[in-house]
Amino acid sequence: MATTNRLTEVEVFEACREMVSRGEKPATTALYKVLKRGSYSTIQKHLKAWEVSEEAAEVHAENLPAVVELPEAFTEEANTFLKKVFQLAKDEMSAKVAQIQADRDQAVANAEQQVQEIIEINNETTESLTAAEETIENLNSKITELQNEVQRKVERLEVKDEEIQELTAQLDDADANQTAMATQINALNTEIRVLSTRNTDLEENVSELRKSRDKADKEHRKTLDEYKERSQSMIDDLRAYRERQDEVIQSLKGDLEETGSRVRTLLDEAKELTKSHSDEVQKLEAAIASAEKQHQDEVKECKKEIEALKAELKEMAAAEEAEMNGKEKK
Repeated sequence: MATTNRLTEVEVFEACREMVSRGEKPATTALYKVLKRGSYSTIQKHLKAWEVSEEAAEVHAENLPAVVELPEAFTEEANTFLKKVFQLAKDEMSAKVAQIQADRDQAVANAEQQVQEIIEINNETTESLTAAEETIENLNSKITELQNEVQRKVERLEVKDEEIQELTAQLDDADANQTAMATQINALNTEIRVLSTRNTDLEENVSELRKSRDKADKEHRKTLDEYKERSQSMIDDLRAYRERQDEVIQSLKGDLEETGSRVRTLLDEAKELTKSHSDEVQKLEAAIASAEKQHQDEVKECKKEIEALKAELKEMAAAEEAEMNGKEKK
């Protein structure tokens, strides 16, 4: 019966430690990218077990940030800066590797020199067997110590070699991250160029709309001025008509005593003139009503003046008619 290689809790815990060492908060999706196998449910189960462990409490996992995403506003200058930082880190790492190798070579040289000194001392102590034996025993002890020291240094060098391999792997990861960042920055620059083109088109449309608005405002002001001129002309005509009526009334007063028939004739003419004037007023009202539909906001004051003149004209007509009726009764 075949067995499946299931993902274990130990593997998930190890991946969590790896993410914590990078300063990132372990998450199901990120752990799957690190492990490259297993199901999300299994990873999430082991992740919950790790989150309540003492290890997670020691590193304060809840305060760790999520996987760092690139900011949207990266530019070419940011890319150049990252390249410089990467190059500096790479140079510093190379210098550390060279220093470690130099320390290792120096330690080996010192050990060889000490061994050589011990051999020379051993060759010089052949005169006395007892002293030689004691010296040999001492030398053997020193050789053992030196060998142990060399072994310890070799072990430290092996640790340094492992650190060098880890640093090399980190440099490789940094190269990959730099390539990914460059790709994202290029995509952002492309989006910026597209947005800049759209912004230019919008500015052109806004400029055209402003020109159209200014043209419409100019035509509207021109139409309003023409309407005001026509309204003023109508008002002047009404005032002239009132003056003519005053003249007619004065003339009627002078001629009233001469002939009654002339008075009746003048009254008929005045009535006809009043009727004609009423038709003109109705036409003016129709014109004003038509203009008010198009320019209600601008012609409120003109409308008030015309309404006042209409009321005044009606009062004048009523006063004339009342005066005429009074004269007829007399």
